[in-house]
Amino acid sequence: MASDDEADSKYNQEYENQNGKCGIIFLIDARRSMFSKSSTDLANEELTKFNTAIKCCRTVLMNKIIAKQKDLVGVVLFGTDKFDPETSTTHLTSLMKLSYPNSESIKQMDTILSDSDALELQRTYGSSDGFSLADALWYCSLLFTQRKIHFEEKRILLFTDDSDPHYSDTHQAHKARKKASDLNQLKISLEILPMGTEFEYSKFYKELVEITNGSSDTELDSTSRLEELLERVNRLDFRTRRYAKLKWNLGKGVALGISLYTLYREATVLAKEPLSRANNEPVRRIKQTFDQGTGELLLATDIVEFVSVAHEDIIFTSEDKEKLNKLTEPCLTLLGFKPLSSAKEGLHCGQASFAYPEESLVKGSRHLMKALVDQCLAKQRVALCCLTPRYRATTKYVYLVPSSETYDSAGNQLTPCGFHIIPLPFSNETREQKFEKSPQVDNETVEMARELVNKLKFRYKPSNFKNPKLQQFWTHLEALALEYQAPDIVEDQTLPDTDAQAVRLGSLATEFNNACSLSCASTSVSKRPAGVNTSSPAKRPKRTLPKLDIVEEIKSAIANQKVDKFTVVQLKEFLTFHNQTVTGLKKASLIEAVYKLKLV
Repeated sequence: MASDDEADSKYNQEYENQNGKCGIIFLIDARRSMFSKSSTDLANEELTKFNTAIKCCRTVLMNKIIAKQKDLVGVVLFGTDKFDPETSTTHLTSLMKLSYPNSESIKQMDTILSDSDALELQRTYGSSDGFSLADALWYCSLLFTQRKIHFEEKRILLFTDDSDPHYSDTHQAHKARKKASDLNQLKISLEILPMGTEFEYSKFYKELVEITNGSSDTELDSTSRLEELLERVNRLDFRTRRYAKLKWNLGKGVALGISLYTLYREATVLAKEPLSRANNEPVRRIKQTFDQGTGELLLATDIVEFVSVAHEDIIFTSEDKEKLNKLTEPCLTLLGFKPLSSAKEGLHCGQASFAYPEESLVKGSRHLMKALVDQCLAKQRVALCCLTPRYRATTKYVYLVPSSETYDSAGNQLTPCGFHIIPLPFSNETREQKFEKSPQVDNETVEMARELVNKLKFRYKPSNFKNPKLQQFWTHLEALALEYQAPDIVEDQTLPDTDAQAVRLGSLATEFNNACSLSCASTSVSKRPAGVNTSSPAKRPKRTLPKLDIVEEIKSAIANQKVDKFTVVQLKEFLTFHNQTVTGLKKASLIEAVYKLKLV
């Protein structure tokens, strides 16, 4: 039977998977200025602005295939000299209809990127300044409408290096603003990705984005670097998905609305899907229950569940089960406050989450949450609460650890204002563990260890470390799907930089090893050579006896409490001479074992 934490984690993942689809359309300017080389990629290769945008699309497509397979992506070019007979639109080219990312879409992007001749690419799609941005936005909205599915989010990402595309045509500019208003009614958001070095966002696009989204950034920095562009696209494409929305009852009728989010979840490879051996089509599993006596097919209403208590079966109907699942209403109830020091790491039991204010439940929740966070931080307190995130979920005691809002140098939010929800164990979930008493270490060794730790410190960020197992899986899958000759080499970012560590530590590592009697020699496991008869008993190695003068010296050192001056080899020989087990013992444990002999 799965544990409650596993069931809750599985439910959270299913909730996120069922929380609607996201549609994203890349609207790329294909006029002559976009084909000038003005940027470099991660390999310092010169790229045109158009190729930079296409490369950005390819990266997003790969990320969607890996992490968000239910999202839809489309690519549209504007400013071309093409004509679309289906929609009777001019100066528009649909590179990819709004569809699920697959290997064919990746190959299509690779084909465009493989053509390094900018003039040839420009001739392929043509270029025209007589385009209408309003028609381009209308065409993108049409692609969303043609898909008869429910979108949780619809977004257009516009790549261009032209600050004011209709500076000489006020009629076309007015049409674009009118179409932006239509996008607002259709709940389609518009984001601008300015390219190049000279882009004035406030000239035209600031007002356009304000009409579409209801708000806009005061200014946008233009860029031509691929890594900066990818960072912006990933930030725009990032979506927060809550797994619960409930009220936090503070007592005496005071409550605020909160949403719960899972900040971290283990990423796994794709689940295996059964296929038919005959035609390689997916197989749908159907579970049916039959009467063991008559073989008759049973319906869901014919089946009941029971629990045996005192040799008697207590039957639960579906109505009884439904009532049991609704014994507690989903809510967060405040029990009191405790010092921050009481929230020990050892009490963290289960998957943590994050509580953020939800204005749609209770108006004013953000201000009340901000006041609670500020006071908890000022007084170094954590809130002790009882949490039931939803029906059928396990009720738990939790700590709410306050988190203040922080920003980086670019003004991007690093941590939001809210509370980290830390699940606490019940009494029957705790265990008493007995460990051996740690050996005494001299102050010189402690100072040496402190210096070693300080020299090897670094700031940990999860985004800097990719799972090598997942990277290996996706790299081989990509090579197989796209028919590459060989997969790319995956760099294991979890391995330590031994060269940098050696430069930082210098001779400190050797001194510390000698002080703690640590062996740096690597032990290799050797296989039994072929043809060796394993049935014959292994010969016991002869026990080498220590010299008698060493035995007498150690005996006299025991009385003076100076056994630590002897080497590990000498101590092991001494203990072996007295029939003591020394396998796997460090010097501190060996010294303790010598004193326990009580030979004086």
